[in-house]
Amino acid sequence: MRSVGFFMGFMFATLLLNAQSQAIDSLTRVVALNRHDSTELMALINLTTEFSRKNIEEAKRYAHRARALASKLKNDLVLSSSYSFLVVLHQNSNDLDSARQYLDKIKRLLEEQPQNNKIKINYNNSAGLFYKNQGLLKQALPHMLDNLQLLVDENETRAGLFLNLGNLYYSMGEFQHAATNHLSGLTLFEKLNNKRGQSFCMQSLGNDFRSLHELDKAKDYFLSSITMKTELQDRRGMITSLRSLAETLLEQKKFESSKRYLIQALQLSQEMNLTAEEVRCQYLFGLVYKQTGEIVKARSTIEQALQLAKQTVDSTLVAKISGELAALKDPSNEKELEYVATTNIKVLQNSGDRNAVAMEYERLSQYFESNKQFEKALLYRKRYQALKDSLEGTAVQVQVQQLEKQYQSERKEAEISLLRKEQEIKTLALSRQRLITTVILIAMISLIVIGVLFINRYRVMSKTKRQVELEKIRTNIARDLHDDVGSTLSSINILSQLALVEQNGETVKYLQRINDQSTRMMENMSDMVWSINPRNDTLGKVISQMRIFAGELFEDSGVEVRFQMTTDDTQVLSSDKRKNLFLIFKEALNNAAKYSKANQVTILLQQDKGMLTMVVRDNGSGFDELKVKSGNGLRNMSDRANQINANLTLTTNIAVGTQWTLILPLA
Repeated sequence: MRSVGFFMGFMFATLLLNAQSQAIDSLTRVVALNRHDSTELMALINLTTEFSRKNIEEAKRYAHRARALASKLKNDLVLSSSYSFLVVLHQNSNDLDSARQYLDKIKRLLEEQPQNNKIKINYNNSAGLFYKNQGLLKQALPHMLDNLQLLVDENETRAGLFLNLGNLYYSMGEFQHAATNHLSGLTLFEKLNNKRGQSFCMQSLGNDFRSLHELDKAKDYFLSSITMKTELQDRRGMITSLRSLAETLLEQKKFESSKRYLIQALQLSQEMNLTAEEVRCQYLFGLVYKQTGEIVKARSTIEQALQLAKQTVDSTLVAKISGELAALKDPSNEKELEYVATTNIKVLQNSGDRNAVAMEYERLSQYFESNKQFEKALLYRKRYQALKDSLEGTAVQVQVQQLEKQYQSERKEAEISLLRKEQEIKTLALSRQRLITTVILIAMISLIVIGVLFINRYRVMSKTKRQVELEKIRTNIARDLHDDVGSTLSSINILSQLALVEQNGETVKYLQRINDQSTRMMENMSDMVWSINPRNDTLGKVISQMRIFAGELFEDSGVEVRFQMTTDDTQVLSSDKRKNLFLIFKEALNNAAKYSKANQVTILLQQDKGMLTMVVRDNGSGFDELKVKSGNGLRNMSDRANQINANLTLTTNIAVGTQWTLILPLA
């Protein structure tokens, strides 16, 4: 009875496919008014949604109109939504270059508005689906998990995320996690009375139960999904459900029924020009022929599927089909079969599809067992079993790591905030104590002691001034420790954890990065300690440090370094000025050493009328300021100059050289 109901529903839907639904007709009338306002914009987005399940080219047309109007109205959120539709539509049409182009456009919108969570959600959703549909499962997962943290309201967007996340876990072989997310999505879609979402979740739950070998339950979900999608005239969704039902019937050895559903899915795929779905249908036809003993037909059909699959750029799909074809072409060719299988395993491991990797191990084990090569059969059987046993838990580890990272970040921020508050309380208490002492002294001493009070007041002011200077030094040290040393230690901590869990032989790379980070931190600490040491408070000490640094930097480079100076070496500089002066000098020399290709560097220091002028000049290649993007180094130099009220200018010409000029007031 259920099958009869489905076919009657399918025939009824076919009669309605050429007519627009009442919703589409209403939206079309709104667009026809050409008001170019937000109402028309939302109508265009809704029309894109409707046609995305029926007519890909028509959906693209409305998505492009929505994109143009959103851009005109400066509605960046709807603009990102139109880009999201175009990513999916072009990927479904196998136009990956265009899909990637629109994904980059959403990313650029997000970079312009990094705090806009709605655009970030659109980008994560588009990137997650884009990478998933290419078989790049590991790249897709972080985007979807990030959205799970951003979406907290019980709405259709969160329900859709549960669905997409479940589908991703399914592709990775995490069937328990997949079913959990799909059931969560189904429950929320039912609460929102969203039939289309319910049909998607039923389809996905069918896949979950089929993978868990509960075939009858899987078939019920597929039939329910097909019925709902037929009522909704969702041709795109019907392809997936029909193909999945056919695959379930194949596992139940119901070959004729499987073929019947496959034919319907293949026809719809070809009508809608969905190459990836056509490939999957062809591949399943080949498996049907294989199981019915029609090996020649199976080989020919799977070869066609493989050629078509290569056009989709889905490496996972190509790997699955090529592995099956290798076994069909020449089962006796052990070397070719093992080579293809191991190559496919690498591709599937990189994509994150561990279930497909397990299937390759099982295929190799069965092959060698049938050829009485029991040692190899046992080897691949062990790998298959070990991978199957470990299929649970990967997603949980990723989530725990993300939560741990967030927890540690919040904990550090709380500790820093607490330290600041404690410092403020101590400073306030000290000030109050001094005030009380002063009032008591004034009340108790006579006019004779007024002179003493004036002296004491002078001492208090001097002490307060020193205290302020000390607090300023402490604040600078705390900032430098937090910004430079703290961030570097965090990076080293993360790199060391990655090195501990690394399994692909990349540990040396992480250790090298730890070495680079720690070396840089030691240099920064050395500069910090040198700058706050009162023994180094004269200009002569600063110049001496400059000479040492320049000598070490260009020692083996063959670059001639010239110092020219007319300065008073006894001139006292504050710790802030000598630190920033030296770091600006250091950055200028580093830039000359790294990029200028110079053979001569000249450093000029001149003191005149309370001003210190420093010039760092090279005779290198120079550069075009308009074509070179400003980096952290140049911004840091400018910021440091501003901190000490100095004027920093850059003069550069191609093939002439580069000159930095700093004018620093000494008072």
